[in-house]
Amino acid sequence: MIPYRQVFLPALIVPLITLAACGTDEAGATTFVLTFSNISSPGALPLSDGSATDVVYAPGAWAVFEEGGSLFSEGEAATEGLEELAEDGNNIPLVVAADDFPRVTAVGTYGQMDEGTYEENPIGPGVSVDLEITGSPGQVLSFASMFVQSNDVFVAPAAGSIPLFDETGHANSGDVTEQLAFFDTGTEVNEEPGLGANQAPRQSEAGAGVVETGTVTRFSGTDAAGFAYPALNATFRLTITAR
Repeated sequence: MIPYRQVFLPALIVPLITLAACGTDEAGATTFVLTFSNISSPGALPLSDGSATDVVYAPGAWAVFEEGGSLFSEGEAATEGLEELAEDGNNIPLVVAADDFPRVTAVGTYGQMDEGTYEENPIGPGVSVDLEITGSPGQVLSFASMFVQSNDVFVAPAAGSIPLFDETGHANSGDVTEQLAFFDTGTEVNEEPGLGANQAPRQSEAGAGVVETGTVTRFSGTDAAGFAYPALNATFRLTITAR
């Protein structure tokens, strides 16, 4: 097994960034702990050459919005920031762009923290990452993280965002994995997961690969090219805990 730090482009090891939008109303704000977990076992991705490799998720981008906001729009062309996140695991451009998105109240990054450098590393098998955010009634969470052994696949809320509060204003807590989905960004032609020469661990440079002019599309099991992916709920888990 090749060490993660050696197979990923420099863009996959990023500094921690958190930005708070100016003028945010903190009335009724609640603190939430988000726990992003890679629950896969080593070698959980079988390959057509008879070998297997790990399922890994790149450092992600997150944002809190007023209702209706999201980091992406299903059925529309991906933004440049989303493209870089989904193709190369570089979450910084999306976070910077999202600070100016409509309805946004806070944005930031998450990943496995290096205690020495304070950089975020990819989230490998068995790793969990905790992130603390605040939200007020009516606000929602959106996030995105690259499925690293792919050309441009990411995990995110199936509806684009997840409500932080119920209709009565009570903070939501619990396992919300069933509200997540895989998305194909539609910006790069897909290859077999874990073997593609233009996927982040093996590509010659950032952005390598055959350009595709599609739209952001949700899928489960197999992508439009017929390539199979592990079940999301067997590899990734998100829990939200209100404090």
